[in-house]
Amino acid sequence: MESSQREGEQLKSEITVKPDFTVIRYSRVWEDCVILCKGLDIQPSDVVLSITSSGDNVLNVLLKKPKKIYAVDMSLAQNALLELKLGAIRISLSHDKFLQLLGEAPSTKRLVLYESVKPSLPKYAQEFWDSNLSVIESGIANEGTLEKYLKVFNEKHLPKVVSSELLDAFFESQSIEEQRKVFNQFPLKELKDLISLYFSKEKLEKRRSEAQFQHAKIESDEAGEAFAKRYFVVAENIPAHDNFYFSLFNRGMKGYDPANKPNFAAPYLAKDNYEELKGLIDRVVVCTSTIEEQVKQIPLGTVTKANLSDIFEYTNEEVSCSICESVANVMAPGGRIVYWELQNTRPAPSSVFHYHEKLSKELHAEDRVFYYKSFNVYEKK
Repeated sequence: MESSQREGEQLKSEITVKPDFTVIRYSRVWEDCVILCKGLDIQPSDVVLSITSSGDNVLNVLLKKPKKIYAVDMSLAQNALLELKLGAIRISLSHDKFLQLLGEAPSTKRLVLYESVKPSLPKYAQEFWDSNLSVIESGIANEGTLEKYLKVFNEKHLPKVVSSELLDAFFESQSIEEQRKVFNQFPLKELKDLISLYFSKEKLEKRRSEAQFQHAKIESDEAGEAFAKRYFVVAENIPAHDNFYFSLFNRGMKGYDPANKPNFAAPYLAKDNYEELKGLIDRVVVCTSTIEEQVKQIPLGTVTKANLSDIFEYTNEEVSCSICESVANVMAPGGRIVYWELQNTRPAPSSVFHYHEKLSKELHAEDRVFYYKSFNVYEKK
């Protein structure tokens, strides 16, 4: 008991000291839902443990109809965002109003829409949103800490290097060959230098959070250069015409219209899928907690799949292993965990998990988000 308590305290000291969990840090999930679902291979009998983040991938996974999803996050703010989405679905808010409420479509009536959803929210979510009405009014989808940082990049800095005409032509390309031809018209050296600088360790620490690099053994220049290298890989190898992640990164909301272009947005935002979610949301349990604390409340051997997002960016090797072992304790043999790595390398302990190396590399090669250096699929032994 004392050991478990010490581990919980260590995790809190590792993660909660620096990141601010009172604000929306991510108003979108920047982790490819397609490779996530392929990696997890969701079945109707599955009980899923997932990091909440903005709730996008919780809802995307829910569309695969697992038996249950535990959405877990240390951030009350991130869970309040998922609760808002669940509440809107629960009261059968119309699809167009759902998009407006979340800032996924233009609106001047977001606060009115919030008032209609508010009674369906748990008290903590009501209190959070009552204190953050300006975020709703401005459009939640673009008000996360990361999203505001990216907005400065694609509205202020990128246009000085790449014209909007070239960007539009790039995203309108219908083949990889055409896409590469357009991309080669970009001023590539200037683009590489811009990305390397804007996403350097020094810049990210200043604008976002030192905690992201607290355990990363990487120099300032190396961080930005790694981002730039992965950006180029996606630009040259992943079809851009249906890569909404890459478009949002480079162009913001331009060309983005979930109501009329459902294949160019997260699946849960599509009208048909939104209607389907109405019969599924009771399968989601929202938990504000650490993973290690939450698994103590889950019956042993009942979890079959787990999406750990990129949480190991904020932990050292010892705590990362402890989290994996905690999940393993409640996971049935043959269950899977998946997670992304940004800067750190955090292998799951081989004593309890088998690494699906081939599948992991294949799925990472398909990743439409360029941020991550790896995507990992492990199976409980």
